[in-house]
Amino acid sequence: MNRTKEVTRLAPVAPPCFASRDQWVEYVVVAAADQRPGRAPGPLLIVAGEPVRFNPKFSFCEECDDRHEGAMKAQGRCKPKYLLDLAAAAQVIA
Repeated sequence: MNRTKEVTRLAPVAPPCFASRDQWVEYVVVAAADQRPGRAPGPLLIVAGEPVRFNPKFSFCEECDDRHEGAMKAQGRCKPKYLLDLAAAAQVIA
């Protein structure tokens, strides 16, 4: 499996704290490449015998610095539960 291709294909709409989709995809590509068992959950859910899925519990806030967090909070763009909310909305629609 090519993690770069999979995470690029599966990445949902970028959280509002990212400046662009390209920035978001670049971030999750690096995170997927660094994903290892026993570490914080990565962006991909890889289970034998199942299709690869994007992890709605992926903590994209881990590397955020205080300055960016403060700016995003001031703009109403700091949404740590964004991926969970997106996944929940998708289940309601489906």
